[in-house]
Amino acid sequence: SSGINAEWPLRPGEEEFVEVYPCQFDVEVNGVIREFRENGSTTSLTKNNVEDYIEGYSMELMVESVKQELIALKSGFTSIMPRHILSGLTAEDLTLILSGGSGEISYERLYNIVSFANTIGCSQKRLDQFKRWFWKIVKEMSNIERQQLLYFATGSSTLPPLDHTSDITRDRISITVEIQHDSRNALPMASTCGQRISIPLYRSFSMLKSKLFLALHCLSYGLG
Repeated sequence: SSGINAEWPLRPGEEEFVEVYPCQFDVEVNGVIREFRENGSTTSLTKNNVEDYIEGYSMELMVESVKQELIALKSGFTSIMPRHILSGLTAEDLTLILSGGSGEISYERLYNIVSFANTIGCSQKRLDQFKRWFWKIVKEMSNIERQQLLYFATGSSTLPPLDHTSDITRDRISITVEIQHDSRNALPMASTCGQRISIPLYRSFSMLKSKLFLALHCLSYGLG
């Protein structure tokens, strides 16, 4: 999932922090507790070691605990894709090649794949106003910003090719924007698995724009 909850105080006290995050430097993988630092099971997470915790937890869960699987995946991939072909490619280049999609994200294409879910039952007038604000923001975005929006919602910054298998050309993807109750402090959040964006019903166009861009920019810092 993508997004953060900005309702949490920016500078919680140490006692409050430990109470909310009662974690140790270990992680359970397939029923086995794995420590990612010495004496990890007895080392508590604090405000001072939170960066070490995040780095260690991520590496243990996504790399160390599946190292053999990653080695096998790499071996299989390079057996059909010679290493010299990959030389010079960035991760983004490879993503674009594998997705088969285009890096150009048009306003019209996004307009066709995005729908809105009025989960709080606000009035039609208020919903229509929110939609106008949202689409005005998207229309004024640069292509890079629309890529960020797509990545925020789906986990991919490129659109898949159109489906031409039937008489009517169709998109292979859909995104739902869920309207949530107004909260000045909360940022938009996303579920890439369900391709959903949850956005509070902000009271002004400027607030919607600033909060949405803040959520998108958080992706650059690993918060998405």
